[in-house]
Amino acid sequence: MHGTSTKIRLKPIFDNRQALSLILTSSNYIPENEDMTCDIIRDILDTHNRLRQSIAEGSINAQPPAANMREMYWDSELASGAQNWANQCTFDHNSEKDRKVERFSVGQNLGLMITPGSQYITKIEFSKQINKWFDEHELYQFSAIDAKSAATTGHYTQVVWANTYLVGCGYSMYKTSNNTAYQFYVCNYGPAGNVLDKLPYIIGNRSCDHPLKNSDKYPNLCGVKDVPISCLKNNTEELNSYKRSAFVQNGRKFLNSHHNTHKYNSSVYQRKKSFCSRKMQINFLSRIFCCIIL
Repeated sequence: MHGTSTKIRLKPIFDNRQALSLILTSSNYIPENEDMTCDIIRDILDTHNRLRQSIAEGSINAQPPAANMREMYWDSELASGAQNWANQCTFDHNSEKDRKVERFSVGQNLGLMITPGSQYITKIEFSKQINKWFDEHELYQFSAIDAKSAATTGHYTQVVWANTYLVGCGYSMYKTSNNTAYQFYVCNYGPAGNVLDKLPYIIGNRSCDHPLKNSDKYPNLCGVKDVPISCLKNNTEELNSYKRSAFVQNGRKFLNSHHNTHKYNSSVYQRKKSFCSRKMQINFLSRIFCCIIL
């Protein structure tokens, strides 16, 4: 938390008296082609930055252009925290205190996609999920953040919060015996947006204050001189503010050191699957939501 400003904690769309516990396994139990690869991470970054670019240039109906919209970059520490939370099988925000890192407070967007058996897919679709958060702009009237607006459009305002420039995401998935897929998406943002009584960005034409400069890739965004690289071209190493090396396991390439402590184990997988199935029977709401956005 910066100064005396206060941030909004987004609330679930469900009755707060009953947190929605999911039947998701942790990402280390996802089939081999379902891990957070460099391609997925590039897609997450490009989706965020293209949407932020559309706001900055003033091409979104009823939303003014932004003068100070920053380009977003990948952050391993945020990604590790997001993955840790995705592994918990709980569709609710963890506390702001638990998310916070030493450098700044952390914002968070969550999404759940439920696909019935006949439509079961295994593809990780962060781009689709991020666009659903962004679609809240249709309900948003540009103004300072308050509790009411954050409850309905807080995912959108976090995605386009100008001073947020780092993102890290996690994912988990569970498939039931009738082939229904539950896909849980978590993105953590830093520094956190949705600060009470603050505007998400300054209205105007791009004006990048020193030490920022015009982004090389996104014409209306403000970038940094030394761009953090999420993946090298050969997908074998990550270079960012933490300079953590990726590693290869069974032909798969990971970017977060968190994955190194979570290796596939068949017996553990079966116990986890049984546990999550019981959680579904006990805690899952009776209604089926084809697409739930938190």
